[in-house]
Amino acid sequence: MDFTNVQYNDDLLGPYSENSTFPEDNSAYAEMYPGDAGEAYQSGGEFPHDTHQADFGNSGEYQESRTVLVDGSDHFGVSAVSTDRKEELVWMGNSGGHVTSYLSTELMKYTSFQVHATEEIRDLRSIDPGILALTPTSLNLRTRQGMPTFTHQSPQLENMQCMVQLGGNFSNRLLLGGHQSSMVEYDLARQEQIRCHQVGEQGCVILRDHPRFVCHGDLTGRIVLHDPRTIRQEHSFQAHTGSLSDFDVFGNYIATCGFSNRMGQLLGDQFVMVFDLRMMKLSLPLRALVPPFLLKFLPGLSSCLAVISPVGQWQMMDAGQPDNSILSMNYQINCVPESVITTFDVAPSSQAIVFGDSLGSLHLFTSGSKPRFNNFSQTQTMPVTDNTASLASLPMYYPTSALLSDWPEQYMKALYRPTPPVDGSILQSMKLVGSIGYAPNLHNKKRNQVPYKFSRTKGQKSNMFYYIAPLRALMMSHLCEREFCLVCELGFLFHMLDVSMGQGIPCHASNFLRAFRTIPEASAMSLTLSDQDNRAKINFASKIQSWNRFVLQQLHTETLEEKMDHPRVDSMDERMFQMGCQILDSSIEEKEVSKTEEGNTIDRQDKREYSPVANIFGSHVVSINKCARCNHEIHKDTTSLLVNLNFPDVMDGSCSFSSVVELSMSLEQTRQAWCDSCVRYQPIEQWRRYKTLPNILAMNCGLDSAQDIKFWRNQFEILLTEIRDKKREEEKKNAEAKQGNNDKENNKTKERSTPSLSAGSPSTPSKRYPDTSTPQPSPARPCRYGQACTRHDCRFWHPGRDAGEAGQQPMHVLSLLDQTMEYSWVPLGMRAKLNDDGTVSLSDISKTELENATEDETGVVYELVGVVSHIADPRFPDKNNLVSCIKVGPSYHVRAKVSSVSHWYLFNDISIQPIAPEEAVWFPCGWKTPCVLYWQRRQIPSETQEIEPINPVTVDVFGEDKSLAQRGRKRITFTPLTADEMPGEGDLVAMDAEFVNLHQEEAEIRSDGTRTTIKPSQKSVARITCIRGQGPLEGTPFLDDYISTQEQVVDYLTQFSGIKPGDLDANFSQKHLTTLKSTYVKLRYLVDKGVKFVGHGLKNDFRVINMTVPMAQLIDTVHLFHMSHNRMVSLKFLAWHFLKLKIQSVTHDSIEDARTALALYQKYCELKADGDLVMELQILYEAGKKAQWKVPGEEEEE
Repeated sequence: MDFTNVQYNDDLLGPYSENSTFPEDNSAYAEMYPGDAGEAYQSGGEFPHDTHQADFGNSGEYQESRTVLVDGSDHFGVSAVSTDRKEELVWMGNSGGHVTSYLSTELMKYTSFQVHATEEIRDLRSIDPGILALTPTSLNLRTRQGMPTFTHQSPQLENMQCMVQLGGNFSNRLLLGGHQSSMVEYDLARQEQIRCHQVGEQGCVILRDHPRFVCHGDLTGRIVLHDPRTIRQEHSFQAHTGSLSDFDVFGNYIATCGFSNRMGQLLGDQFVMVFDLRMMKLSLPLRALVPPFLLKFLPGLSSCLAVISPVGQWQMMDAGQPDNSILSMNYQINCVPESVITTFDVAPSSQAIVFGDSLGSLHLFTSGSKPRFNNFSQTQTMPVTDNTASLASLPMYYPTSALLSDWPEQYMKALYRPTPPVDGSILQSMKLVGSIGYAPNLHNKKRNQVPYKFSRTKGQKSNMFYYIAPLRALMMSHLCEREFCLVCELGFLFHMLDVSMGQGIPCHASNFLRAFRTIPEASAMSLTLSDQDNRAKINFASKIQSWNRFVLQQLHTETLEEKMDHPRVDSMDERMFQMGCQILDSSIEEKEVSKTEEGNTIDRQDKREYSPVANIFGSHVVSINKCARCNHEIHKDTTSLLVNLNFPDVMDGSCSFSSVVELSMSLEQTRQAWCDSCVRYQPIEQWRRYKTLPNILAMNCGLDSAQDIKFWRNQFEILLTEIRDKKREEEKKNAEAKQGNNDKENNKTKERSTPSLSAGSPSTPSKRYPDTSTPQPSPARPCRYGQACTRHDCRFWHPGRDAGEAGQQPMHVLSLLDQTMEYSWVPLGMRAKLNDDGTVSLSDISKTELENATEDETGVVYELVGVVSHIADPRFPDKNNLVSCIKVGPSYHVRAKVSSVSHWYLFNDISIQPIAPEEAVWFPCGWKTPCVLYWQRRQIPSETQEIEPINPVTVDVFGEDKSLAQRGRKRITFTPLTADEMPGEGDLVAMDAEFVNLHQEEAEIRSDGTRTTIKPSQKSVARITCIRGQGPLEGTPFLDDYISTQEQVVDYLTQFSGIKPGDLDANFSQKHLTTLKSTYVKLRYLVDKGVKFVGHGLKNDFRVINMTVPMAQLIDTVHLFHMSHNRMVSLKFLAWHFLKLKIQSVTHDSIEDARTALALYQKYCELKADGDLVMELQILYEAGKKAQWKVPGEEEEE
């Protein structure tokens, strides 16, 4: 900082001299420390009445132990100092661009090197690989021996001032700040700049890290708190009116010192401002005995502060005790009067404090007889030659262009055999009994070879997302390093659905639900269900809408963290990113304040956030808040991902569905809120205006109140009444025109209320729905629901009601919905036009008009592509369910090789049936209620619609293999794959997995002795082992990962798994412990490459891992050595019979099991080649029956 324009009040400082720093009679402190007037001040810096002298250091005071003149002499001042966090070193950087380290508290010179020829060192930071040095335009990393590792320069590094390394899980992220409007984020692991964060024109001159926040201070005296994950601003303090000199954060306190602007001059504040992070406000300020210029908390000493003045005086203060904050009197640094203290640092042990001044001197204050910088330091090593240096210290090269080993995409695709068609002779001889067909077996193929063409997966919303082509491509192309990421898990689930297409392999979403349960917000909103929940008391309609809103926001947030201000994105996302940026750049407005012609003040704020998900579901919306008293307006530009339907309060009159949507999108309301202009709560008028329309319009239907349901029923009644009256009028005219017809036919025509529908018509409800079109019963017949009946139009007799009412009412018009699907208040399409004033005009499009509707100047066309409905039966309140109707586009049918058209399907759990479009919008009132609607633009931009997913799982997943275990020496039981060992298509890999129980099985034994399973056990994978199946290292493991789990393990199954308590705990495990996601992507890479897995019981292993593998890639020894109509044989017995090996004697070991399975497969190939397989299998079963399937000599039974 430039000190030429900074002054300190003479009344506060007084004339400075080394011998007259404080008055001898202590008159300056008489008001603060009332005591005996004759008490003299002790030169050691202690008060006789000080009760806190033992709170710091070992001996109760600091003494100046060393003063050295650094490299560059007095020509270059000390600009930065830092104590090493790992070794007993002090680092110094001067204004000449030179860095020097000093060993131990003796300040012996250790290393010295030049970082920059002309620029000064602004900041120093020690990390594991070495020391980071920041200059105004560059970032440098040197080893502790002075060897250069990297030098980073970019146009964003203009006038840098400070840096901070984030802690916890973000230790690879480095933030750089300076006198510029952006803060730069740098990835230390990849050694590249990843993004920039805007901080304002005042810049970022001081950075501090905190477990909860990242704190930065600017030139105006303001301190801003950021979220360490997203670097979004969370809170801010105005610490000083002039400028900020220094601040530090520790625990729950932020302490600051700075300057005030008085009479046009910057004067140093005499007070240290302390802010409490628990209440987010200013605590009592601390009056310092010296003009505070620099300050720092002492690590390990709670709220203890070291406060330094520019002329060399410093003292200790307690930020937690404002009434008794002075811990020690002033210490004086032995510096030249003309020098100024420019920087200082406190050692992690708090036993040493080092100062640097403007004349090139380094001053060390220590406490105790044997002071150290760190409580536990590493030993310093100085390599003599480069041969002894660690190769790991060399920087890794990350190429930006394509490598020769990057194969074209057409050679990397996994091709699977298509499902053969059903034999024509089977179709000819088939006899139908109800909905089941029977045909004689031709004995030309194995049984059950005609799979269902749709994959089975639970969760209606996952199905919905899968059939939205742009979202499917985005999810499948995403891969990040977070352990629990919904985007990654959806991508894995969609990949499983693609692999299982046409094979009839069920797909489960267990890993997705596991990641979903780890999100605290999901649990707080009760979006997760347990087996103990009473389904009768759960409002599924409201819950699925909350789930829809939360998941869209979560997907937007997770992709936002990866793509916001990210200069390097994946190839697939880059197109969506650039397209979205073009859309945003055309309408972004900076925050400004303007006035209208009427004099109203308008505050415009742009708070939009771009993500690839927002490019699909998002629309640019301007939210307007206007004070009803002062007319002050706030315009906020935001991104809206969802529309919530709001139904009118007026019940009378017909209202189209599109008008309700139009009202919901431009909803205007008045509520009590805070007005910044009036500085009080006032009635605030709120409305929204649109600037863009979304490509996919997601809509929550609401219907969670009795008034909304009544409005919904009323609209159906009005619609069906008009149709019924119209039909009756037409039939009456037809009857009058046919006077010669039979009177009986005329009477029947008059009694009809709806047109007759032939059986099997698309508009006729199918047999899977209840049929209520039976003739009206007699009035005396009682209702089966009794007094619990909720239908006001019920025609049966109810106890307690007037008997004369039953049977006298005509058939209610809503009963027509049980007879036909032809009419619905919800259209299959809508036309939307964005007006100049930001409102949206919508109109319904009928089914016939929708076929030829195009987008023109009248608006864009939205067609319905998905409906999630709630099915409830009043007879069985606990049997309610969610179903979805989805319009599957031609892209899926082309991949399935069935057709190239769109078609509607009904998804009811694992049941999938084709339906007519009318059934998607068929809502019989009382038992089927719409919850979520999805509308898609007919003409989505080609760059969004035609994007194909890119496989993000590459060979790089084997490159970095870190263990989560933190204690002891790790036991490595595998040899990683080298570049020339990567398995290819058709290569063999032996695999085995071990599991633990998260929930025990619940079963009951009936009176007849039979055992019934009430709830199966829930397993979690605990260990995965993969072994080379060929090559020089055949039989050697290349993967042996223990899987960490955050869920409670109730049974480790040690006898069958070999897993012991503590093996899965990062604090105690000595195994190679990883996350499930880290190992999952490695197995996924092997599956995509076409590797053939050899193992015993692989189907169960991959089911628990939650991965779908084509059947052609599975070689299971449990099926190889099996004779039909006989029991399966255990791996232990097979190893004893064929290999003469005794395995699993005490416990199971996955490496041993995988090797045994590989040897058995080789034995199988040998027997098959010799033609002895059938005979050997007969011998196997004879030996097994004779030994009762026990290995001789062992008591354990499989």
